Amino acid sequence: MIENMPQVESVNSYSNHSEVTLKKGYQAKDLFKELAELELDINYFKATDASLNDIFIKVVENG
Repeated sequence: MIENMPQVESVNSYSNHSEVTLKKGYQAKDLFKELAELELDINYFKATDASLNDIFIKVVENG
């Protein structure tokens, strides 16, 4: 469901949470607003910057 939202670039799902990467030009509040409109049961929502490891992997993958 989340992976099909227009602002979402990728989703990593785990047993009790998901990490979502947004496309350029979108902010966490855009995603949160859409999730709230779907009336999903959200217990915790946190916006963070990409880690150095995530940035390194992206650079290596994209050449």
